[in-house]
Amino acid sequence: MKVGKLGLLIGAFGLFLCATDAARETVKYDFNTFIDGQLNGQNGWKILRKRPGKSAVSIFDELGPTETAGDKALVIQLSDEVSRVVGPDGLRWMPGQTWSMDFDFRVGITAQELAGNKPVLTVFIGNAYLSPKTRWEIRLEAEPGGTWKLSGGLPVWKEIDGIVADTVVERSEGDEIAISNWMHFTLITKKLLEPDAFESYVEIRNSDYEIIARLAFHDLLKDKKTASMWNQSRLYCGFNAPLRQLGLVCIDNIEITSSD
Repeated sequence: MKVGKLGLLIGAFGLFLCATDAARETVKYDFNTFIDGQLNGQNGWKILRKRPGKSAVSIFDELGPTETAGDKALVIQLSDEVSRVVGPDGLRWMPGQTWSMDFDFRVGITAQELAGNKPVLTVFIGNAYLSPKTRWEIRLEAEPGGTWKLSGGLPVWKEIDGIVADTVVERSEGDEIAISNWMHFTLITKKLLEPDAFESYVEIRNSDYEIIARLAFHDLLKDKKTASMWNQSRLYCGFNAPLRQLGLVCIDNIEITSSD
């Protein structure tokens, strides 16, 4: 297992394409034009925290999939305060439209003994501030027994637990660091014509593009939060740096699309 620079971190989003037409909008981001260091304020990306100061969300060179100079990645590490990472571009999301988000990611974790589940990747979608009352989330979590769990609400809460350890990465021992291969995350949600109704799913695929876990959401839940999401005319994406995060996650090659 190659540790390299990523292992030393444990213990820009550059907009390069924007295509629009009458029925489709697409934005793609990589990190390569960003300055190494804190992400906040770079090219419209924001870190929302209660207190100013150093964030656990940064840009690092040589941490993209090629691990070569100039191939940068977004790195989210354990934070001393919950932080929301908010992307700058909200794409149209009207009744009948489908919104999708794809990106590559990998995780790095230590042999820490867990008393309960700990998240390593948390994805938010919602309004421009990813406000708690107007957002959905998906989490990939490490479980105490070494297995993994995918859970979240789009809009109802669903989960898959007991995902075999080596489908993501096996927990290391002693002072060793376990680093996964690059994986692929896909989130797709369609706003139906009927108010407060959606069809959504999330998939995580391994480096061979085989499905590790899939959650499908077809329930028609009627409540205030669901109504608030359905009434969003634009949908934004982002991530969370939670207090209980295990290790770190590298994120690269984000593509967001809205289409009829």
